Amino acid sequence: MIYGYDGTFMGYLSAVYHGWHQGFSQIEDICRESVQPLFGDWTRVKTEEECAEKVLAALDKNCGRKAVHILYYAFLTEDPQKERELLLFLREAFRYKKEILAHRHICPVWSVCERARAVSRERHRMLGLVRFRELRGGLLYGGIEPKYPVVPIMADHFMRRLPQETWVLHDRKRKTAVYYDGKEAVLGTVPELNEDMEEAGKEKEIAALWRAFYQAISIPERKNESLRRQNMPKKYWKYLPELAPEKSY
Repeated sequence: MIYGYDGTFMGYLSAVYHGWHQGFSQIEDICRESVQPLFGDWTRVKTEEECAEKVLAALDKNCGRKAVHILYYAFLTEDPQKERELLLFLREAFRYKKEILAHRHICPVWSVCERARAVSRERHRMLGLVRFRELRGGLLYGGIEPKYPVVPIMADHFMRRLPQETWVLHDRKRKTAVYYDGKEAVLGTVPELNEDMEEAGKEKEIAALWRAFYQAISIPERKNESLRRQNMPKKYWKYLPELAPEKSY
């Protein structure tokens, strides 16, 4: 049986839950509804939070919190092959239980761990590159275009760093954002963005200070453009006031 889901993590786990109770080893594959296969028995599974939570609880109990962490991070990769690999990882996880991460020589375990590591690196990179700018009214806005949809897993960092501020962390590539009002964070969609958002009066001065600071600490004799792009790809520059043209960030 091939199970279709809505593309969300909890939807995927709901499919795992229903497949598990029909016979875990009998699941042929899990795929998004939008890529329904032409051949094979296919059924759509509705997202059920309670069922998804049971899968997570079982994975946590049998394999440990790190296995749960790896599964979620690996899910955030946007590869059409990920669902199959995650399914194989889960089969091995419930087979080896607490010892699962000692079996990285098994292809699906290695592959899922590498996916999770790539997402973790992107989160770490984005945490260092986010530049919030203050809009009129006091809202802090941070726009980014990460390789993976890491905005949800970045929110906790800024909730700790900016606990009393109101801010938005916006994934402009996927049109999703986390909004924090000083009490709780909410993930939502931003279908349209006003590119002429009015900034607080001091923002131009702050951006100018960023550029002045960047120029002041640079050493022309040690300039290495190749290494620079390797450590910080050019695709991220437009949201950095120290590197981007004025008002492009």
